[in-house]
Amino acid sequence: MSLKMAHNVATERNEFSTVNSLCDSLRIEIQAAHERREAVAVPADTPSSELGALSRRIALIATQGIYDTARYNSPSEARMAVLVACAARGLKLTDVERRIKQGAWPGLAQFYARYSPTQRSNSMRRDWLKATKFAAEKSEGQRVRKTNTSEFLTQGAKDQAVSSGSNSEHHFIRTWRSALSLVESRYQSSRSGLSRRLVLRALGAGAHMTGSRVVEFGVRSLSIASGVEPTTVAFHLRVLRNEKEPLIRQVGEATGTTGDQYELVIPPLLMEAASNETWQKGKLHSLRPAFRELGVTAAFVYEALEDLGGTLGVSEIKSKTGLSRSTVHEALEVLAAWNLAQRTKQGWVLVTSTNLSSLAESLGVLDLVLNQVTLYREQRAQWRAWLSERMNRLPQLLEPDEDYPFELFNGPPDDWSLSDMAFRTAS
Repeated sequence: MSLKMAHNVATERNEFSTVNSLCDSLRIEIQAAHERREAVAVPADTPSSELGALSRRIALIATQGIYDTARYNSPSEARMAVLVACAARGLKLTDVERRIKQGAWPGLAQFYARYSPTQRSNSMRRDWLKATKFAAEKSEGQRVRKTNTSEFLTQGAKDQAVSSGSNSEHHFIRTWRSALSLVESRYQSSRSGLSRRLVLRALGAGAHMTGSRVVEFGVRSLSIASGVEPTTVAFHLRVLRNEKEPLIRQVGEATGTTGDQYELVIPPLLMEAASNETWQKGKLHSLRPAFRELGVTAAFVYEALEDLGGTLGVSEIKSKTGLSRSTVHEALEVLAAWNLAQRTKQGWVLVTSTNLSSLAESLGVLDLVLNQVTLYREQRAQWRAWLSERMNRLPQLLEPDEDYPFELFNGPPDDWSLSDMAFRTAS
């Protein structure tokens, strides 16, 4: 259409009767959205006697197709988990099929996309028979098996399989960390480059904490971990995911109180080299609180002294950090001034007797971090209250004086404590 027509569409409101007609024509879709929101909002420990009450984990698989690879080794396991949960809560196969056809559970639908239209119904019916049988056996206290099409497993074998999946995820995260160290130098030592390194490290640290390559931390949580402003974090995330060989990809968009979901990825060209690298010891740090005051470059130089150990020359530190020689010299002087590094005849060594947490406290940085955490917690509480108010007024959401579409209102509980990441990074 022409620019004038587009401008009119964007600026002129519809009549209230028009909106009512639209709501009438979309009644089925609106009902499906209500059901999806109610399903996601139900806590994980909801009694199974409540018909259709699914945990947030299961609802996330059904609605977005996102699952924890440490828990489920394949899409078939994830889809069977949804069907078993539905069967255990009293839903019928027709209830599941209706949600798929109405678009309420596109995530579950995508797991059957590999089948032809004529085969999907039969495949789902076979899975449903297995799911109902498994749910019945579990409720009777009989042997437990994995929620997929594999053979029966004892409880001990199941625990071993889950542990194996967790180890596999840990292996991937460690290998991703090696891949990050191989390419960090491409971000150079510019201010934006250093910030992107910190954001990537914050995502990696979050993956270590959760044991999953898929992380769901909002920009405020990442800001606390990296020391980068939230709006700047959002900008760097967009740049990082659009790189030619990205180390992250977005797998889910923010909705309600949940943040964007990012998955750690290893570019194919890096996979072999990263797999051959020796895993780095210790924690993956983004920006420890003390270095909010001492500077980002000092943080990278301090980390190089930690990782390499022994006595190091400036050239070795430069090679490890990717910083310029003059920047390394300046950072070393800062560390020496605060008794974090010491210069000897052979080179520079780390002073292990100086505690970073105590230094951060003496510099007043922990108070700044706590203030930031408190501010963000208040903002998130306001956001949840805003969502809750509008969820309680769903029938009126599309009145002419409202500017917000109903499908954005999704209010599952916020499982992530902002203070958790902030003070883990302090240790």
